[in-house]
Amino acid sequence: MIIPAVFNRSAGATHVAHVVGTCFLVGGLFIFAWYLSSSGMLEVAATGLAYFAVTFARQMGVGLSSVAPIEFEGSVNAIRQIQADFTRWLANRSAVAHALVAVAYTAAFLLARMVLSNFLTAVANPLLAGAVGLVAAAAVASPSLIHSLIDAVNTRNRRASGPEGGNADAH
Repeated sequence: MIIPAVFNRSAGATHVAHVVGTCFLVGGLFIFAWYLSSSGMLEVAATGLAYFAVTFARQMGVGLSSVAPIEFEGSVNAIRQIQADFTRWLANRSAVAHALVAVAYTAAFLLARMVLSNFLTAVANPLLAGAVGLVAAAAVASPSLIHSLIDAVNTRNRRASGPEGGNADAH
């Protein structure tokens, strides 16, 4: 059995420790939010998770360009340019423009809160809440993780289906 390279091996054990630590932290946060929601504090749990998700995504978004593969250098530069253009554009705008941008951020936050509130209402088990948190954290902490796992599954499926692309048992 070939183990896919789902972790950044060039970073060594440090990368693995960061991914595992992030997964445990976010998984624990989801379990805690489930506990709060099942104790009658759904609004607090959903608001806390939504705030965490928005803040974590904003902080990770800045650093993702530094860990992107070299093949995505053009995309990284485009994202950096869009960020710089937006910052420069916003600096020259009135308070009304700032308020409109704040409304857009608020709408995104409220949408995330609504989704998380519905999730916490539907989840009946803390293990499921923790599993969802672990998967979400792994996908954010190691962006290549999900892609590598999908590639590994696709490679295994191609090998199992044979060289002709069909199942050998189907003939």
